[in-house]
Amino acid sequence: TVLATGSVGATGTFSINVGAYTGAIIAKLVDSNSGVDFTDEATGQARDMTANLMAIGVASTGTVTLNINALTTVAAMKAGAVFAGASTATITADVVTLSNTAVASAFGLADLIGTVVVTTIDATGAANANYTPDALSAGEKYGAILASLSGADLINGGNMQTTVDSLANGLTVTGSTGTLSTAALNTVILG
Repeated sequence: TVLATGSVGATGTFSINVGAYTGAIIAKLVDSNSGVDFTDEATGQARDMTANLMAIGVASTGTVTLNINALTTVAAMKAGAVFAGASTATITADVVTLSNTAVASAFGLADLIGTVVVTTIDATGAANANYTPDALSAGEKYGAILASLSGADLINGGNMQTTVDSLANGLTVTGSTGTLSTAALNTVILG
């Protein structure tokens, strides 16, 4: 059931009003055209979105804001969400919380959904003046990981979906703990 539609903001956030609905939600990014959607951290060039991005969250009525990016997509996939069609499992609020926490823990992050991401570059491809690598805030650390995944996309011939799929396949989730395989860890490091 579609609760609402909206647009993704410049920092990768998505906000919708779910009205009186409470429970698990799945957000899916639908790229409506083949035009430029974002500036790539690895190249500094404008790019079209070529991955099926998702996020999962828990709504408790009203407005819900989620980050939507490669890491939130991995969490959604690990919870059983699929981009096209019905999800493969019942996704409860507990499943959402465990999956988001597990993926965040695998990458050394505290919060996948609520942390405001500070990107390494701005919309023009120049260094982001708000990104200070000397003392990384939670948002800057999140931005650095996403920049690394952008580098992995480049290694994968620009195929963002390959990067997302390899991370999801290389991540083991046990309860609220996520563990990256050596191959998945190398994807992040080499990126």
